Amino acid sequence: MPRKIIMIVLFCHTGMFCFANEKSKTDSIPVNTEDIKSIDAIINAVYDVISGDSAVKRNWDRMRTLFIPEARLISCGTRQDGTFRYRVMTVEDYIKLNGPFLEKIGFFETEISKRIEQFGSIAHVFSTYQSKHKVTDEKPFARGMQQHSIDE
Repeated sequence: MPRKIIMIVLFCHTGMFCFANEKSKTDSIPVNTEDIKSIDAIINAVYDVISGDSAVKRNWDRMRTLFIPEARLISCGTRQDGTFRYRVMTVEDYIKLNGPFLEKIGFFETEISKRIEQFGSIAHVFSTYQSKHKVTDEKPFARGMQQHSIDE
């Protein structure tokens, strides 16, 4: 079975994620074997898909190949009033609601550290990242952590 993100991507920072309902795509889209050759390749592919300058269309079919249809993305963070919030999304929810925003403003997410815990064919990846609107921005506007569960 090819490697895919099977459970959760957890985005822990404020802002930009919303919730909606839409049926998930199936595994009918051909996968780029380079994207799934290793745990690092999978994580790098996710960052690569969501990152890009403003007005640049993202390859959402590529994103779909990195997750099983039942995968959930959970965004959590602190509201402006200081209370905690979270939102649960399918991959399709993420694409529908965040795709236009990412493509409008420009968005680059880069990994700054990673910890992998693996037992048998299951791996949990804790990927710390920073977010910028342009690659050349001096300082990130957000930092956070993604947690990925991957089945080999």
